[in-house]
Amino acid sequence: MRPVPPAIALALALAFGAAACSSDSSGSTARAGIDGVAPGPPITAPALAPAERPARLGTTSRVGDYDVTLERYEPDATAGVEDAGRGNQPPAKGRYARLTVRVVNRGRAPVVPSMDLLFAVLGGDGSTNRHYDCTAWLARETLLDGARIDPGGTKEGDVCFDLTPAAAAGTRLVVTTARTPFAVLFTSYWVP
Repeated sequence: MRPVPPAIALALALAFGAAACSSDSSGSTARAGIDGVAPGPPITAPALAPAERPARLGTTSRVGDYDVTLERYEPDATAGVEDAGRGNQPPAKGRYARLTVRVVNRGRAPVVPSMDLLFAVLGGDGSTNRHYDCTAWLARETLLDGARIDPGGTKEGDVCFDLTPAAAAGTRLVVTTARTPFAVLFTSYWVP
């Protein structure tokens, strides 16, 4: 079975939330069966943070083979992003937001965050704002630079979003991956 392209994975994750995973009362999360394949072993803490129980910034959540920590969210980072240089233009939608992320590869094989992870801001105005819609260059953009992380390795960097001012209020931050066996989606939610 071919893996789900990242754009489709994010759309499915945003449409169905954490439907690809189920959580029990202990907080551990197990992968759902796909096409008659039995669910895999439970994923232990840190568990996924479902939409109805989003994690707080600074909390680590398991997203596929990654432990993901959203360390800081700046809903209006426009001045800093524009000043970063390299010809950054003013934001098309009105404001840049910046998210500082740390990931640890907990899998058994090397991973590439720029190929595996999708970041989104679910705006207070009902919009979905994806990281790949922001064309600005960031000084700490090393998280999505295409480099691989070996098992146990860590990578940190900033992710940019182009938001409307109304989207910045009442947001939820979403991280999704589809690079798992059988293209099972894993999605975690955070609130700033």
